[in-house]
Amino acid sequence: MLIRFWCVAFTVLLIFSGCRSSKTIATDNAFSTEESSDLNYRLIYIIHGDANYLYHDTAGRSLQSDEQQLLKAVEVAEQAKHGEVFIYHQRPETKILWLFPRKDRRMLHYRKGKRIHQKKYSPASETQAFLSESRLYHKYRSRDSLRTFFLYFGHEIPKDSAASYFQSRPDAQLATDSFVEGERSFLEDSSHFELSVLSTCDNGTPEMAAKQQPLTKYLLASPQNLHLSQIDSRKLLLLEEDPDISTKELTEAIARDSFDRLSSFLQTAVTLSIYDMSGIGSYIDSLSADYNRAMEEASRGAIEQDNIDCAVSQLWDAGQQSEGIITLFKSANFGPQANRKAHSGWGCQE
Repeated sequence: MLIRFWCVAFTVLLIFSGCRSSKTIATDNAFSTEESSDLNYRLIYIIHGDANYLYHDTAGRSLQSDEQQLLKAVEVAEQAKHGEVFIYHQRPETKILWLFPRKDRRMLHYRKGKRIHQKKYSPASETQAFLSESRLYHKYRSRDSLRTFFLYFGHEIPKDSAASYFQSRPDAQLATDSFVEGERSFLEDSSHFELSVLSTCDNGTPEMAAKQQPLTKYLLASPQNLHLSQIDSRKLLLLEEDPDISTKELTEAIARDSFDRLSSFLQTAVTLSIYDMSGIGSYIDSLSADYNRAMEEASRGAIEQDNIDCAVSQLWDAGQQSEGIITLFKSANFGPQANRKAHSGWGCQE
């Protein structure tokens, strides 16, 4: 009887061990301080995939936008020979037997073009954004002080959490304030990101820019609808060619590359804005306060409501400053706004 028990136990052990990957991944022990001393920059990708991101490309193929962004992020990470790259893919959460949560989210960590960590994880909070992600980041990041870039890919970050942002976690909250606090959790002390990229719709607003100002030197976002949230990050590899490239020049290259690509096939409007936080500093707080007051008075809080150009809203003062903004704009090929030639760079809800 005892022999039979041990035979069964050994068989079960073989079954479960057979489910484990035999592929090994390098650990921090393989990268000494000396080897990581020539790191020049750090990239943090957060790719939201817990929603509907289905689309069809120009060839008619069905694709998932988040998965395509993941492929591009990995492409950048593998070529970042002087960089450290964290990629977080927030996939839908599932449960074993409808009770026990699986670790469905995935972190990929690269250093100098090599993947050194791959981990599955689960969210740790219903109210705090990026809590699990930032914990993993601080656990595994190099101790080097590096130029750091933050990139988020997903749907519009709503002003409030009235509607669910995660399809598989209806009680989880995400809104502007919690998003910004989650973003802040990656920073050390009084440090700043060189650039924050919001590859989302409708987040180039005075409110978002005001909340981003303490966190980043530059913000790249769309004031209005952004087709499938498709900002392409591969121009970040200019950091490999020129480690001293200015953040402004790099941001303009990313924006121009994405704008040109989207404009080549879209019939709808394309708008991308670069916000220089030092350039908008003299007026952003007052503009944000006016924006929030107008939204409250109009009782406008609908998450799915598209933005318009603030310049055509009642909020806008003809003398309103737009210093510190570079806007790339192509009007739609049809509709009432088809003949517009310029954009203020700010998005406001109607």
